[in-house]
Amino acid sequence: MDELGDVYLRTKNYELAEEALLKSFEITKDHEVHALKVLTPLKIARLYQETNQADLSMAYLDTAEFYCTTYNNELGKTQVNLGRSRVYLSLKNTMRQRH
Repeated sequence: MDELGDVYLRTKNYELAEEALLKSFEITKDHEVHALKVLTPLKIARLYQETNQADLSMAYLDTAEFYCTTYNNELGKTQVNLGRSRVYLSLKNTMRQRH
């Protein structure tokens, strides 16, 4: 499901991406697939960032960071920080457009 959600995300089919990624994350939480516990919330965060839902994006970045810390995943922590930067830049650009 994670790969399917990623394809939908890359093709900007956000509704199907959200459905597939959220389902994938639920399945992943029930199993010991450590890599997907980091990657899937990162993808969900990107989905929400691209659809201007900063609060949800940050929440999933926090979730990804939790799993990165739990599994000592330094690369994942870097991806979390990159994701946060993208959210902040999106918010900054949105604020500029309003003024």
